[in-house]
Amino acid sequence: MENQSNPPTQNNNEWYQKGWIVHLLLVLFFPVGLYALWKNSKLPKWWKITATVIVAIIFINVVAKRENEKEVTDTITKTEKTISKIVDNPIKEEKQKELEKAKV
Repeated sequence: MENQSNPPTQNNNEWYQKGWIVHLLLVLFFPVGLYALWKNSKLPKWWKITATVIVAIIFINVVAKRENEKEVTDTITKTEKTISKIVDNPIKEEKQKELEKAKV
């Protein structure tokens, strides 16, 4: 006769059931970490929601920072080009005047 007192449970040997792996993946490779977090049956729902919100906020900040850095870099490049045009024009004019004087 089969033992029916123990209902089938999720296999605790799955990689996503190990808490330390879930936490490590959340830090190192968050997409897989989030999958493992939500697949893990040991962690409470409030922890899953909190961790997901924190990871989402960090991700949004990183993306926004990169966009901001790109805009700043573009602005600096444009400013440098403008300054070089302003500075180079008088120098070119002075060199032309010197060449004309040297020819005379």
